[in-house]
Amino acid sequence: MLTKLVNSHLIYPKEVRKKRLEGVSQVSFVVTASGEIKPGSLQIKKSSGSAVLDSNALKTILSLAPFQRPPRELTISFGIEFAEER
Repeated sequence: MLTKLVNSHLIYPKEVRKKRLEGVSQVSFVVTASGEIKPGSLQIKKSSGSAVLDSNALKTILSLAPFQRPPRELTISFGIEFAEER
């Protein structure tokens, strides 16, 4: 569910697409019981190989906060795919 939300709000600027930059940025962060991102927890666990894509992955996650409140603090990790054909 979260990956669908991220994909539907992915920050993938046209100028970056024109350069044909593609890759998968592995992100990790902690969602607190209030639904906020725990300060200092949002990070790239594995780079896509492009600083621009990694930066946009982090911006995408930040733009979606706050999240639905989990029953307890929750660590989330997944890949955000940047591909021209989306």
